[in-house]
Amino acid sequence: MTAPVAHQQVLQLHRSPGCIVVNKPHGVPFHATADHSGLLHLIREQQGSEWLPYEGPLHPVHRLDSICSGALVLGTSSEAAGELVSLFRQRKVQKYYVALSERRPSKKMGSVVGDMQKGRRGSWMLARTSKSPATTRFASVGVAPAAEELRVTIDGSDEAAVEMLTTADDGEAAEAADDGKPTETAEAAEAAPADVEATEGAGAAAAASPADDPLAAGAAEAPQDAGEAEAAEPEQQGGHVQLPAAEAAERHREAEGEGEEQQEEAGQQQAGRQRPALRAFLLKPETGRTHQLRVALKSLGAPVLGDERYALKTTAAQVDRGYLHCAALRFQMRGAAPVQVVCAPTAGRHFTTDAFQAQFAAWFPPGMEDDAGIWFSDSKLLRSEVAAGWAADAAADAEAVTELLEELC
Repeated sequence: MTAPVAHQQVLQLHRSPGCIVVNKPHGVPFHATADHSGLLHLIREQQGSEWLPYEGPLHPVHRLDSICSGALVLGTSSEAAGELVSLFRQRKVQKYYVALSERRPSKKMGSVVGDMQKGRRGSWMLARTSKSPATTRFASVGVAPAAEELRVTIDGSDEAAVEMLTTADDGEAAEAADDGKPTETAEAAEAAPADVEATEGAGAAAAASPADDPLAAGAAEAPQDAGEAEAAEPEQQGGHVQLPAAEAAERHREAEGEGEEQQEEAGQQQAGRQRPALRAFLLKPETGRTHQLRVALKSLGAPVLGDERYALKTTAAQVDRGYLHCAALRFQMRGAAPVQVVCAPTAGRHFTTDAFQAQFAAWFPPGMEDDAGIWFSDSKLLRSEVAAGWAADAAADAEAVTELLEELC
């Protein structure tokens, strides 16, 4: 087999009974589109290669957004896929992401908590309500962009992170450790077709029928949203177009939103001129919602670098990739050893600088994936341990798969 272009290569990171973990390339959509055959097709083409040696059936159980690279879990049987879906839905899969932004956040560490609401043109926003909130824990530090240098030191604790933030921000006073109060910010954003960031169970992409090998059949198409139906033609009175009240109000809101976006772009451009350093984020989502991490960073005033949906479009289009990456996963299946995978980003000009790679190694030291104990034990925000909290029986797993297929079809 001829090796694919490096950024399209799907590398197998781990294999154990019931699952494999691969490194998803950035810029690859989960489902097929007019411009790309999709991740599932890409995996099928590369199975049996030296970098993806597993050749058996594969069942997707969660998704990563198109701009996001990194660790992705696939079940090797329908039974295993059901168990994995249950683990994601029970929040028994510990996940860590890294991201870069060209702007400083309003809060350098803490929690972003709030309900997720659909915004305009397919984007999402964070509401001020918390009925069924998305929760993201995070810490951040300044790092030098490509071609610049920065000395990085950290030991994983909240206190060390605060000290590091002080030294990395040209003397700017760092915030105190997390005060336990969530950040609840309403932020609308620009739109384009939606992808899923990291959806627990509901974000998995399985085939339309639970065959032994769903990858061969391709991914199910999402139904058209009811809100996308064509609007009725406006009435005409006295030579003037009379819009229905609801539509007129919506157009007024859109006009106001466009004005706010223009002001925000001007502010982001000014911030970019004043602050050439980048901000590195370590993110630990406690839930898995559509665009959760991208919206969380947007709400902090520090959208993901290169994110053409939630960041400044004029600069995002000039960046070589969206700087969001699934860096680590931890979980345990029934009767099996814990699965722990650490995956450093290998693509992207700013992800591959010495400064960022040193920071990544500080967050995830060599050999960390062999540590079955508590990770980030000194940090109440980032700590995790493998929880053997799997579904009670196979029936629960089968029900989870059935619900998943219904959501995708």
